[in-house]
Amino acid sequence: MCDYCSWIDQILTRIRNEIKPEKKKRRVYVDPVIIVHGGAGKIPRNKRKRILCEVKNAAIEAYSDLINGRSAVDAVEKAISYMENKSLFNCGKGGSLDINNEVVMDAAIMTTKDAGCVGAVRDIEHPISLARKVLEKTEHILIVEKGAQKFALDHEIPILPPSSLREISSLISFKSISESFEYEQEECEIEELKNEKNEKNEKNEKNENNEKKKCDSSCVIYRYGEGEVYPHELYDDDIDIIDEPIILQVCFSCFCFS
Repeated sequence: MCDYCSWIDQILTRIRNEIKPEKKKRRVYVDPVIIVHGGAGKIPRNKRKRILCEVKNAAIEAYSDLINGRSAVDAVEKAISYMENKSLFNCGKGGSLDINNEVVMDAAIMTTKDAGCVGAVRDIEHPISLARKVLEKTEHILIVEKGAQKFALDHEIPILPPSSLREISSLISFKSISESFEYEQEECEIEELKNEKNEKNEKNEKNENNEKKKCDSSCVIYRYGEGEVYPHELYDDDIDIIDEPIILQVCFSCFCFS
């Protein structure tokens, strides 16, 4: 090949390389994923299957939004809204009651860069939708109480009639917790009376006999696992008069060591 032909061949090769279409990188498609959990706590055996079924249904509802091109925020709102309509979950309908016998709720939703939250809202069917309004329509992160209720009205989120979200299960749970709380209060009052009485007895016995000392909860001295180390209440100025091994009278008293 002559020099001229070689030169032409180089030019043509360069032209072919320049006009050669670049191979497009293959786009990687990732299947959408959504994870739903229905709250923490002790779940009664008779409700476990139903709760698991409803959690799956919430995930399916949200997943259908994702595969149909809706955003992740749409899917999250859909899943939470589904659970807010089910009294099995402690959100929305059938939620726990506060001390005033009302269903009071919180909700939060977030993206990678921002968040919207509402707190202590009442009589709103879907608090998660209200939280999304905070995320998208305001510069705030958290709105609570009366401010949240007014915000809901301003953004056309309906306020339900009072007590619309209460369920029989909520009332039963509230009554059980209230009775337990009252019982604990009574126990505390009784314990305080016992403590006062024991303190008086302690003073009287100390004056009567220095050789008798006390520790609490039927304790074994030096055993730390339950808090029964050698208590400072056993110390006495006249300890030298007691021969070893020291014998202590074990009884119930108002002292606790931890």
